[in-house]
Amino acid sequence: MAALKGRIRHHYELASEYYFSLWGEHIHHGYFLTPSDTKERAQLRLIELLIDRSQLESCSAVLDVGCGIGGTSRYLARNHGCKVTGITISGKQVGMATKLTCDAGINTQNPTTTDSVEHGYGSAHFHEVDAETMADFFPEQGVFDCIWISEALSHLPDKPLFFRNAFKVLRPPHNDTKLPGKLVVADWFKAEDLTEKQLEDDIRPIEDGMLLPPLCTQSEYQIYAKEAGLSIFCEPLDISKDVAKTCEFCKIIPMWHKKSTPSRLGTVPSSALPARPPHLAAPTASLVVDFLSWFVLEANYDTQKDLHLYLSTMKLIVAGASGYVATEIIRQSLSISKITSVIALARAPVPVPSNLDPSADASKLHGVVIESYNFYPDDVKAQLAGADACIWTVAITPNKAWGMDFAEVRRVCHDYALIGLENIMAAQVQGRMDRSTEPLCFLYMSGAGAERDPGQRPTFDARYLLLRGETENRILAFTAENQGKVEACVAKPGFITESGRYLRTFLAMIFYHVFSLPRIDLEECARAILHQVLQGFSKETLENEDLIKIGRQKINSEGW
Repeated sequence: MAALKGRIRHHYELASEYYFSLWGEHIHHGYFLTPSDTKERAQLRLIELLIDRSQLESCSAVLDVGCGIGGTSRYLARNHGCKVTGITISGKQVGMATKLTCDAGINTQNPTTTDSVEHGYGSAHFHEVDAETMADFFPEQGVFDCIWISEALSHLPDKPLFFRNAFKVLRPPHNDTKLPGKLVVADWFKAEDLTEKQLEDDIRPIEDGMLLPPLCTQSEYQIYAKEAGLSIFCEPLDISKDVAKTCEFCKIIPMWHKKSTPSRLGTVPSSALPARPPHLAAPTASLVVDFLSWFVLEANYDTQKDLHLYLSTMKLIVAGASGYVATEIIRQSLSISKITSVIALARAPVPVPSNLDPSADASKLHGVVIESYNFYPDDVKAQLAGADACIWTVAITPNKAWGMDFAEVRRVCHDYALIGLENIMAAQVQGRMDRSTEPLCFLYMSGAGAERDPGQRPTFDARYLLLRGETENRILAFTAENQGKVEACVAKPGFITESGRYLRTFLAMIFYHVFSLPRIDLEECARAILHQVLQGFSKETLENEDLIKIGRQKINSEGW
């Protein structure tokens, strides 16, 4: 999930000024109660609703998690005298929040600390902090009366960890004169008891479009809260119909119009009961939005066209670019606007694939010739520098391996992959030293039947399958040793077939019936692999059935 966090950070680094122009200082929904409500009034009313339901006392010490550009932090400081600490994963947002707070006439609390500003008897401080590590950033336990997180918790991959950290930094009751601290949450939720089809058709497109890990239900949040030592102070409140009007004011058009699966934007303020008196907890208000998650922006802002180009741009390396699957991956990638550069790494020049879609941009393809995959000259490294992702397809197929010296098979399938991973990761880090970096996404294409357990012996082509499994183990181990620099995924497709290639289809049927080797369509396989490097790896290992499911979903959906 490190790559997903990096994409979220990168998104807000680039888009926060745009969101400010579109939403104003409050980058969250509004709570509309009357036809005359303006967007700005409705956004403030949502804050007031949460204050009311949480019974937040004036002058409270508040941690605003996912503070954005500080709109809520300023409101709590200005109107309730709260001492607010805002944290966000984006350094850009920290800078904008600090400037906007100072521009509002707030004196600097400490002239030597640019991220601290004071407003009346309340204050607002802003820091770049990963919410999942906030307990480390605030080592003193029990320092906050309230943790406030509005429409941000759904972005966090490890939600139980967040609730545990919230418990640590919330204040316990003091001499029976003060109630324990409270956790106030407003967030997106999926409905309970969804079918697999509803999840595939409705929820997963939201997760992909919104850069979200799997969405949770309200009940799951409450379970996580209770397991962390919190209890429910106020039950969830469904206000989805009252927030939907926000989209009209922001000139936003929902990309999906289905009504079949409600996803919930909920406020689950779960108050901290630091294990002592288990009778109070934080308020819970939940906003249920009727399938409203990712949006297409109307052309009402000068930089909108540029925004779509740089929100999720990617430099992609396809290693073994002249191969069968690699050619299809390149063909599809040239039609994906988010991929702005495709590096075709091969031992010979790679031509532009035939049968390109009308939307394809062949100018994005850049060939890089490497004499041998066991040595990367400086000029090759320079062309690979700064890549976001690599799809590694270099290998010898089982049928070709049968007639070869196995030492050569091992060199190509095993040694080349490890040498390539190390060199491409180093080039990626070197090429991005001047800016905050995401880990390299490295997808290693192995195959169904590859055996990672050396104690097992496959019934068919054991030496080859154990070799591929050994390579998978080494790649995943290298990733674990280089956390923060690289994130890896192993794709294990079966026999790859293609429409119109009847001999391959016939062979696939034989291999399935004789060796139980599954098969997958070429287009589905390439589509699934590209989806994973674009959106972040959903699993460390993608089996053949995973690739089929993802590939078919993307083929049946529109766009990337």
